[in-house]
Amino acid sequence: MSASLTHEAFLAQHHSKFQLQEGAVETAELELTDVSSLLRTDNQEAYSITFRGPASFVFEQRIHRLDHAQMGAFDIFLVPIARDGEGVYYEAVF
Repeated sequence: MSASLTHEAFLAQHHSKFQLQEGAVETAELELTDVSSLLRTDNQEAYSITFRGPASFVFEQRIHRLDHAQMGAFDIFLVPIARDGEGVYYEAVF
């Protein structure tokens, strides 16, 4: 089972690499480039994370399977938000 997907868990993995599983055998490496500040209310915690992937391809907005050496495998809804010379950026909001 994967680690819980908390703000603290992602913050601890800032700038580390995640493997995105695309199809049966294709994978792509995503780097966790940003973990936003944590916003707390009485009933919720809110934050966002941003990954950078290869510039050669844009993955669709949908649920993707990610795998990480420390966090394990988990499904996450990613949205492409930007593209520059470094790659394509994806955001997940919690």
